[in-house]
Amino acid sequence: MENKRDPFANAIFIMKYLRGELNSSEEEAIIGWLNQSKANTAFLQTIQDEEKLKAELDFYASIDTQKNWQQLVEKSQPENRIRKLWPNPSIFKYAAVFLLVALSFLAVYVSKKQPNIALHPAISAELPEIKPGKNQAKLTLADGTELILDETKDGILRANDQIKITKLNGRVVYQFMGKPAAGRALEYHTISTPKGGQYQLSLPDGTQVWLNAASTLRFPVAFTSSERQVTLIGEGYFEVAKNKKQPFRVTANAIIVEVLGTHFNVKAYSEEGVTRTTLLEGSVKVNKAAEGLILKPGFQAITDQEAKIKTTTADLDQVIAWKEGYFQFDNEDFNAIVPQLERWYDVEFTYPPTIGSWKFAGAIPRNTNLNQVLQMLELSGSIKFKQAGRRIMVEPKE
Repeated sequence: MENKRDPFANAIFIMKYLRGELNSSEEEAIIGWLNQSKANTAFLQTIQDEEKLKAELDFYASIDTQKNWQQLVEKSQPENRIRKLWPNPSIFKYAAVFLLVALSFLAVYVSKKQPNIALHPAISAELPEIKPGKNQAKLTLADGTELILDETKDGILRANDQIKITKLNGRVVYQFMGKPAAGRALEYHTISTPKGGQYQLSLPDGTQVWLNAASTLRFPVAFTSSERQVTLIGEGYFEVAKNKKQPFRVTANAIIVEVLGTHFNVKAYSEEGVTRTTLLEGSVKVNKAAEGLILKPGFQAITDQEAKIKTTTADLDQVIAWKEGYFQFDNEDFNAIVPQLERWYDVEFTYPPTIGSWKFAGAIPRNTNLNQVLQMLELSGSIKFKQAGRRIMVEPKE
């Protein structure tokens, strides 16, 4: 095949075949490809046989290749108004999941030693390639010095009698060296990710923090008081080191999340108007103004600008999908999908209001180029895209 190094594009091409959307030249190409090898014919037969597809998925699940894709298969059937990132009939659903789970398998099984096929995914020729986000952030020290972490070599960044800061493999580690000298004020540092960036941080108490795109965390270089307090803008996932004598507090959009030692996610983008605190493990207390509540694992606290707090059950896989390296949309409004794509790919979407309420479901790795993500959305059969630089225009399909 032409895209030997891009099995995702090959998957798009095969899905077009299954949907009957190939043009005449593409049909001739795939017929020629099928005639070249019995293995090619067997492959297409497999992805049109639901039981065989399930068996393939079971095999990948047994070696824990990507358990999250298997979880997608196990979800209940969506309502008709939901636009899947794969076609609606169950056989096509399994085919799309299989193709995406087994990208490496597809590259070997379909592409190895096979003749070229000209692939023409729906929009790849029209949209310039936009790369996904990556590990990039800026670290601002107490004296105003700015370190661009993605341009800084691994190793010790700063060291004194109070702290040592080390960069290693896309992660910044703070180590507490001892109490500051008498009369020395406690210093605060800030780490910020741009659109298209993410970063991991180890705080001086051992707490691990993952920052999503367009996010900022301000923190003391040493936790020497009776509490450990940080301030978050944007989204962060926290695995807090246990210390009953020093509660850990996250301030975000006028709320305070208080913990002793636990795993939780805080999403606090000001433009979204709400702050979502989701607990995965342990216990947290969410406070805003005079109101507060204790959150249990598997639940999410939602606070708005009116100082109200409400709770709901949470899809934990979806909440931390960004940390695990993929987008997961569970019957999600297009209005909710767009900000995620805009922050990760540093682009701007424009679309008519009617599209905003349309729902989509599926999952896509975050290391996927944007044009491939848009191809998957186009395969829902409901929308199409045009591009001008980093501006993406969305229109309904006629």
